[in-house]
Amino acid sequence: MKKRILALLLAGLLTASLAACVSSNKRPDDDTTDSGTGTEPDQTREEGTTTGEDSVILWEDAEGTLYVTVNNLTLTPVDSENSSLKVSMMDELTRVKISADDKRSIVEKDGVQYYVSNASVSDQDLLGKNFTALEAEKTMHVISPVQIRTYASTDNSFSTPIRLLAVGDTVQAVATGEACDMTWYKIKVVDPETEAISYYFVSANTKYLSEDPNGSTEVDYSEHFTACETPFVMYVRDKMNLNLRSTPDADADNIIRSLTATTEVKILAMGKESYENWYQVKVADPKVAGMPQTYSIGYVNASYLDPTNGSFEQLVAHYGFTAFNATMYATTDGLGVRTTPHIPGENATTNRIDDLMKKEQVQVVAIGDVENIPWCMIEREEGTGDNKKTVYLFVSANYLTTDPNGEPMVSLEELLTRYPEFAKEETESKVYATEKTYGFSSLTNTPPTVDNAKLTIESATELTLVAKGTKYDLSMYIVQDSKGAYYFVFAEFFSNSAAVG
Repeated sequence: MKKRILALLLAGLLTASLAACVSSNKRPDDDTTDSGTGTEPDQTREEGTTTGEDSVILWEDAEGTLYVTVNNLTLTPVDSENSSLKVSMMDELTRVKISADDKRSIVEKDGVQYYVSNASVSDQDLLGKNFTALEAEKTMHVISPVQIRTYASTDNSFSTPIRLLAVGDTVQAVATGEACDMTWYKIKVVDPETEAISYYFVSANTKYLSEDPNGSTEVDYSEHFTACETPFVMYVRDKMNLNLRSTPDADADNIIRSLTATTEVKILAMGKESYENWYQVKVADPKVAGMPQTYSIGYVNASYLDPTNGSFEQLVAHYGFTAFNATMYATTDGLGVRTTPHIPGENATTNRIDDLMKKEQVQVVAIGDVENIPWCMIEREEGTGDNKKTVYLFVSANYLTTDPNGEPMVSLEELLTRYPEFAKEETESKVYATEKTYGFSSLTNTPPTVDNAKLTIESATELTLVAKGTKYDLSMYIVQDSKGAYYFVFAEFFSNSAAVG
């Protein structure tokens, strides 16, 4: 039964990406660290570390070297007959499997397999083992302050800066390579007293290093940008003004002009500068009566652009939502109101502008899934007088209800409102479990698995079929048990006949 459920779930899951790089994409001269961020209550589950027979973690074959990026990490053995293993910073592990949710890996060390959280390891070449050796050592001159680092990453939690190089300093580069979306030099440092040799890493960005001791900080930015095969349109984020710059450098005196909220820009090229994503864009200049339209080309920080102008039509089309109208209420305090749906793995605070309190009312105008998470698009009126306008924001559908008291949904009508892909049966009928299976009280975050089942349904159990639908590309029923409670079940495991089991 479990194997069949897992096969169904795999069909509905999106392909998981490999573990994210541990780099926090800071500037090489930035010693600050990131702080933690919160999320909606229970919106993201952290799976436990036990792995018994009832585990429903989905594993995929994988290979490659992983580096430990935390100190004093204890690994749990896959086989309980083996002992736990303590590992330290930059210890190497061989990955053999990765979980479909991208949270864990199974690794091998000295012939024994262990479980490890992907948050504690990196698959990047942090030690520069696969860097390309230079034909001869190259003396590089510092033309802008930059850090020497322990490993090829800007994550200060483990890649400790050795020291900040000043303009005029030199380093001896022996190899170059890629790690954490950046190009690095592996450099040789000789202790003047003991003559011991150590190897460290420094950014190879031409903004910081040059072979010319009198090198200029003027950079040909076209070398860092890739032209779009087909230019596309984006918009300045609502409630913001964005500077159009002559170079992709927020610290320079290079502002061409300011772009107001919802201004349309055409993306010509994309690149990374100062470890941030930038776009080269073309934007219409303010129209002058009697003169032809002119355009400016410059650079903008990609963080301040959205794929839509915030209109209802563009948002619904972009996210593939279904329009409908319903008054709903928050079921918990601190429910985030966002400018865009939050995707797991992204910073949970970047698009959060407000919080709802329990029972607070919102007007829902569209609903849909983003990365298998249900969201509601809500409508608000902001401003007064001539400045009054309608804005559209996003709230997790898992924490909204049609009950004015903010109580979670319990009626069939409320379930059908939340999940419009299900249609009520004209005539209720009886269905029977063909084997042991499970029922789920809601469809939250990801396709249901055995560990979030709310009801164990034995073979031949009779239930009332009240609605049918398709979710995660799987055929599902809404059924009612003898106590009147509603559950979602896989249609695969039910029959119209009582002669089962």
